[in-house]
Amino acid sequence: MKVELDLERDILHIKIGDAAAKGLIKMSEDLYFEVDEGGGIVGIQLRNAKRHIVEGVAHRIKKLVEESDAIDEDKER
Repeated sequence: MKVELDLERDILHIKIGDAAAKGLIKMSEDLYFEVDEGGGIVGIQLRNAKRHIVEGVAHRIKKLVEESDAIDEDKER
């Protein structure tokens, strides 16, 4: 597996295996699966990657803070 971030095109690309991609399947607005001749998934493209990565990290940090606050509240009881 190989992971690349193309900053100019703002695409996170995950290459699975060595097979060449022959087509794309659109899964959502920014998520595409690359498929080989037989329809097997050989890669994943996440477009607008910076936005998705930042949103994902921000969501995870918020969740960790909320969990930490809950632990602190339990300790105070």
